[in-house]
Amino acid sequence: MHLSQNQNIATVLQLKTCGGFSCEKTIFKKSEGWLEGDSDHIKALNFVAKRKNMDRYHSIMDFVFCELFTEYRKLCFNFYNSDREPILKNILTRNEIEVYDRKILQGLKLAYELHKRNREESWKWFRTMVLKHCA
Repeated sequence: MHLSQNQNIATVLQLKTCGGFSCEKTIFKKSEGWLEGDSDHIKALNFVAKRKNMDRYHSIMDFVFCELFTEYRKLCFNFYNSDREPILKNILTRNEIEVYDRKILQGLKLAYELHKRNREESWKWFRTMVLKHCA
């Protein structure tokens, strides 16, 4: 199902910003704080992800993390479907969490710049830029 931009923004705003394969506060605190800091930040994420289905995820942070770092997508959905799967904070080291948080935050800032310039790029292009250039 393809949603209009306004419907998609409403969907994103309804999603909890908590994440990390659970409904507690996200482990990606800097990224979550930046997203919550300005509604335009969430609109920017929607702008770059307009062709992505965010409804599949329980939180915005789960969406961003799993769609940028797709190797965790299966684990995320396994967690959603089973109470026996570990939560993300029990899988990643503290250092890995900090590295992912930094990359996600830089990616969100890139999305914001694209949105401000009204520069449309595919999610594939966006993801490639984040993975390649965000350290």
